[in-house]
Amino acid sequence: MIAFGAGNFSLKNPNHTKYLMYGIKEDVLEYAIAPRQEMKGNIYFEISVDLEEFW
Repeated sequence: MIAFGAGNFSLKNPNHTKYLMYGIKEDVLEYAIAPRQEMKGNIYFEISVDLEEFW
């Protein structure tokens, strides 16, 4: 098993500014998974309203 969750993700804009995960909500992605197991969940980020491009 591997612990895996929203904290493993980040969001960046074209200037390489990193946006951190925002808050813990009831439906946030947080699991312990086994090999070949799938999971679904949500990850929330606080971003500026004019952000058009990100990865």
